[in-house]
Amino acid sequence: MRWLVRLVTPPNGVVVDPFAGSGSTGCAAILEGFRFVGIELEAEYVKIAQARLDFWREHGEEALRIVAAAEAAEQTRETIRESGQLDLLGIA
Repeated sequence: MRWLVRLVTPPNGVVVDPFAGSGSTGCAAILEGFRFVGIELEAEYVKIAQARLDFWREHGEEALRIVAAAEAAEQTRETIRESGQLDLLGIA
């Protein structure tokens, strides 16, 4: 979504999402430095989107690095599990 936001939004542009849902487009817009206007009919989704947007506004790129590191660590653990090396250590 970040690529698409960069592709279609001019410099200093505003990203508008009339069906904001959980806010994925808004998160991408924030991470790319654009302003965002989201419209959502369902109050439940508005709360979800607002929480996600607030998180990315506060943490930005640093959160992406943390998430990527956590995903890489999990992939490493999974690779080790699949190799059977944990069984050798008695950690299955």
